[in-house]
Amino acid sequence: MYKRYEDDVDFFIGYCHELESMYLLPESDIGSRIFLRTEAAEQNDRTTNWAEQYEFDNNWPPETMSIPRQDGRRVINTLEAAGIGIHEPTTDRPYDLLAESPDGGHYRTVITPGYLIDGRIRFDGKGNVVPGPTETDLVLVHCDELDTLYLVRRDEYDVTISFRVDEPEKRDSRINWAEDYEFDERWPDDVTE
Repeated sequence: MYKRYEDDVDFFIGYCHELESMYLLPESDIGSRIFLRTEAAEQNDRTTNWAEQYEFDNNWPPETMSIPRQDGRRVINTLEAAGIGIHEPTTDRPYDLLAESPDGGHYRTVITPGYLIDGRIRFDGKGNVVPGPTETDLVLVHCDELDTLYLVRRDEYDVTISFRVDEPEKRDSRINWAEDYEFDERWPDDVTE
């Protein structure tokens, strides 16, 4: 592609002959081009677009523009199984769902995949940007590698945040430890601070 389509197109379909695979690509993830990675690289990068996240069969029909269907549905099922009220918007919104707390509060919530890279769980990067704190309240980060769900209030960070899993070479008081952000540790008590 050589031009930005923006509001003219919602999705593109890509096909790779070598892999005989079809991909559903939201226009918002592309800009003017996109590369999909199928195998691990020598050095991980938080901006990597993993092909499996865009596989057509896992994303059709599209339910939301901001998360791959399979990951989002898995998280929603987990929340519902825990007895958390979930309200999915029927119109276009910058968030994926409203989560209802036991006290009846409603929180605009975004679901995003997290990737374990160099001892940290990273998210909110290129092609997967979480709306700002005026548009969403909570961010649920699902890390497949650890099979763990994390919760962070959107007002807890400005542009980006990562969760440290492995001990760093040098201690730093600004480290956000992953265990402190595990969903079960934070819901519902930490959502209203």
